[in-house]
Amino acid sequence: LAPQLVNATEDDYQLKSAQHKSLLVAVGCFWCGEQAFEQYAPGVVEAVSGYAGTDGIENPTYRNHPGHFEVVLVEYDPTKTSYQVLIDYAWKNSDPFNGNGQFCDYGPSYKPAIFYDNDEEREIAERYVQETVLPNYPTWKEKDLQIPLLPRPTFWTAETYHQNYYIKNPGDYGYYKNACD
Repeated sequence: LAPQLVNATEDDYQLKSAQHKSLLVAVGCFWCGEQAFEQYAPGVVEAVSGYAGTDGIENPTYRNHPGHFEVVLVEYDPTKTSYQVLIDYAWKNSDPFNGNGQFCDYGPSYKPAIFYDNDEEREIAERYVQETVLPNYPTWKEKDLQIPLLPRPTFWTAETYHQNYYIKNPGDYGYYKNACD
């Protein structure tokens, strides 16, 4: 049986192939998330900066996205990677104890989250925390982790100037990244 959709969405981004899948994550600044997935995660076809939220605003923008996370939609080839492998990259690119932002970006737009589209993805993400995160970090307590697992809302692509920012603006991006260290 095919997994049942929990929160079917009508994203404004179309996958490049019907065989591809997507993961939606909030890891703080979408520029950093985009770079991390495109440069380091296996099987990633494209990482797209955008917004996701549940406040009813359609076509949010950088200047107007209340109630929305800055997110990265990660398009991937499931023959080369998996949802679980990509969740691992999301966790490694997040501060799991900061629910108010990530690294040098703070506020509701920068809160971390992992979104699931169906029961199978939810179960994989829950198992990942129980079987990978907690056993590998025995001093971490589940109650202290601040990366929620949420039903996937609609994804809205961010403005063009945000896409591949780390490639198009390496000086500005490098300054931003170094300032966070």
